[in-house]
Amino acid sequence: MSRSDRDRRQDVLGAIDAVMRYYPKLSGDDRDMAHDAIVRQLEIIGEAANRLDPETKMKAPEIEWHKIAGFRNIAIHKYFRVNQSIVEGIVSNYLPPLREAVERIVDNRN
Repeated sequence: MSRSDRDRRQDVLGAIDAVMRYYPKLSGDDRDMAHDAIVRQLEIIGEAANRLDPETKMKAPEIEWHKIAGFRNIAIHKYFRVNQSIVEGIVSNYLPPLREAVERIVDNRN
């Protein structure tokens, strides 16, 4: 079954929500599990973002869509390069503007 652009945008937002729930656990006893869960959600974000229609991506030119898909490929194929520092940097620096952009696109019903 093919997913619509709207479904993919919702996938991105849902995965960001999950990451934000797991993120505080990176400093606790369950940090390995939280790290794995966050990386999985980042993979989902990368896959969904990669499959968004190019016209949709053009509505948020400030987002480096190719880098989102690129990270997904690294997480899948070069998983040994993904450490906690990289994950924390992505969550802190890249997810907030991504959320804003996707919410803006969704709010515009485009």
